Amino acid sequence: MSDKEWEDAYRAAWSAFYTPEHVHTILRRSAACKLGRPGTTLSTILWFYLMILFEGVHPLEGGAFRLKFRRDRRVGMKIESPLIFYPRYGWETVRKAWGYWRVYRQLSAMLKQAETAADRWIYSDIAIAPPQATEFEDLSLYHETTGGEAALARKRRDDVIRAGGSVSEEASAAVAAE
Repeated sequence: MSDKEWEDAYRAAWSAFYTPEHVHTILRRSAACKLGRPGTTLSTILWFYLMILFEGVHPLEGGAFRLKFRRDRRVGMKIESPLIFYPRYGWETVRKAWGYWRVYRQLSAMLKQAETAADRWIYSDIAIAPPQATEFEDLSLYHETTGGEAALARKRRDDVIRAGGSVSEEASAAVAAE
């Protein structure tokens, strides 16, 4: 992939994850869990989402309000006039603060809705539901790739061992080969 293709794929992945619908689902999951900390979940989502949205950098590389100094320029670049630099920097900071506030209010409303939902404590979906006995056999995720089949074979072998049974040498060799 070219750098541009990689950057586009990276941004598309973040955009697909941080849709309002998916964030609402994450907050519902956190609120439904007795040991969940929905406020902490919201803080983490906000940090990761806002850094990508407003700073354009990975959350571990960003900061809420970046300090910029007029004289800090790359080699060979002219130092900007204070009449241009400071108004632009001030406007950029105000614009980001307004954007942060707008997103915070939107996601806080989602959290409040999740925490006050009538079905809060009984909400479930496939991500937080206890595993079903046939889940590994039923989900296509485990059958569409050789890696999935290998993981399934390893799980079957481990289940037999945990149950106190013995595993044939061929089955162990097959799992080891994968």
